[in-house]
Amino acid sequence: MVYNFIIGYLLPRGYEAHDLRLLYYTVAMTFHFAVTDYGLYDHYKQRYSRKGRWLLILALLAGWGVGRITDLPQIYLAVIFSFVGGGVIMNVLKEELPEERRSSLPAFLAGVGVYALLLAAT
Repeated sequence: MVYNFIIGYLLPRGYEAHDLRLLYYTVAMTFHFAVTDYGLYDHYKQRYSRKGRWLLILALLAGWGVGRITDLPQIYLAVIFSFVGGGVIMNVLKEELPEERRSSLPAFLAGVGVYALLLAAT
């Protein structure tokens, strides 16, 4: 829940409403949440379906709300963004790349390349 809260908090940070980087961040986090949702459901089944999923959604929305009304110094935002980046990398290594999941390293690398190009273009 803390992780989702942090991601929600970062949504309104550093982006204008018309900024494409906000769209890129939102799409990337949507895919990240989809993979995380699948992994949590696979591990916790009904317990996750009944309560866990909704608690994570509420944490995300609460983080977004707090992010809209508070402002942290840039140094703290940099640390928080780094934490989220590490969490995404950890999730990719744990959920998306293991052999038993029939994952594809070339597809992963293509996604990394496309996202890097999108960020470099903005």
